[in-house]
Amino acid sequence: MSRPPLRLAALAAAALLLAAGTACRTWLAQEDAPAAATEPVKSALVGDEKQAKAEAILDDLLAGLGGKDRARYLAHLTKEQQERATPANFAKMAADIEADLGTYRSRQFLGHLDQQVLDIYIWKVRFDKVDEDALIRLVLGEVDGRLQVFGFHISPY
Repeated sequence: MSRPPLRLAALAAAALLLAAGTACRTWLAQEDAPAAATEPVKSALVGDEKQAKAEAILDDLLAGLGGKDRARYLAHLTKEQQERATPANFAKMAADIEADLGTYRSRQFLGHLDQQVLDIYIWKVRFDKVDEDALIRLVLGEVDGRLQVFGFHISPY
């Protein structure tokens, strides 16, 4: 028997990891939404520098949600994602998360998938109203010289 090339195996593993998040609520990207007009390029940032930037972006997303601060939440989103996060949609999303999960408490970085253009960061997180871990996936791409959010997913939610 021939073994599949390493690249194929890596793609299959990435697909399984991404499929694991299909049961989560997607706050920014809608499955039936048209493809984003914003075209990312591969970021020049690498390693710890890129992870630190991802951590700071996640801080703003979580603080924006928890504090119901829409401007802070929108700060790193692509233009298309900002348009989808209308004041009404944002208020409902923040209220739903607060009602179901509670307040964000802590996180542990699990890993990073370095894709051709986009990067996927994954954390295990805890909220105060549930007695179990949740998973956050943050999809980032570089547009006009800065990292922007192309996807933000909390599961199992």
